[in-house]
Amino acid sequence: MQRVLISFTIVISDNGCRADAVVPASVIVNPNPVADFAVSNSDVSIFNPVVDFTNLSQLAVAGSWNFGDSQISNELNPQHTFPDTGTYEITLIVRSDKMCYDTLRKMIHVRDEFAIYFPNAFTPNNDGINEMFKPFGVGVSSFEMTVFDRWGMEIFVTDNIEKGWDGNFRGDGRQCQGDTYVYLAHAIDSGGRNHEFVGKINLVR
Repeated sequence: MQRVLISFTIVISDNGCRADAVVPASVIVNPNPVADFAVSNSDVSIFNPVVDFTNLSQLAVAGSWNFGDSQISNELNPQHTFPDTGTYEITLIVRSDKMCYDTLRKMIHVRDEFAIYFPNAFTPNNDGINEMFKPFGVGVSSFEMTVFDRWGMEIFVTDNIEKGWDGNFRGDGRQCQGDTYVYLAHAIDSGGRNHEFVGKINLVR
């Protein structure tokens, strides 16, 4: 784009004489690109933390993405998988063919989820396979579990989801017989919500 500007020049001699001149000047003004992009979802779950980005920029010939997790891309419309929960600032920098730049930032939130899976049987027979009864969970901030026999006697207690029951009586090394036992579990998720679980576990010897 070319614009014609008017330049005013004033000249004063050593004797104090003054002369004014009006001189037309031609200046090239290049338009700036406009950075813009769309996201498939700005609030995703850690179970599926994948986001598609669509570049909607105008007058741009190149772009660079920063996903806020130390990962970058020069693709036109990239797809990105976020590594963990949290809020990420996405930055798109675009460039025109005249080396003019523009930047746009948007936020992506990856939220935590809560889930616990309890197996229904285990075989503590020292073969290295399925030796312990313990649940598998995500988004768990606090956990407690008690195992009872069929008569209601407390067999095992834990407050650590990673510490499971090995099939012994109260951890003293005495093996519990093969039977069906009952577990009662209480968990608190990352949002502070309470969850109660009651179920049966088969100890197979």
